[in-house]
Amino acid sequence: MAALVMQVNGFQFQGKVYIALDEGSDYYRIYGEKDGTTIEYHHDIAFDELGDVLDSMIETGGMSKEEYQAKVKDFVCSLPSGEMGKR
Repeated sequence: MAALVMQVNGFQFQGKVYIALDEGSDYYRIYGEKDGTTIEYHHDIAFDELGDVLDSMIETGGMSKEEYQAKVKDFVCSLPSGEMGKR
């Protein structure tokens, strides 16, 4: 199955994310891989759900909006000058 592969470095997940279209069902399958091992798996994801599923898997997890914003603020404030674009 052909897939889009992205290397990500989020708060919840760091590694490769594979997004594959299951042509028989018209739904997507999402795999996460770290150190050669698949550690996340989502299936039967509709096109309009992809963004939310990926965001939860990679960045927000079960955090509330306020918790996530605080985590981002802490991260940005911890960066040395000129390092913000390197994450």
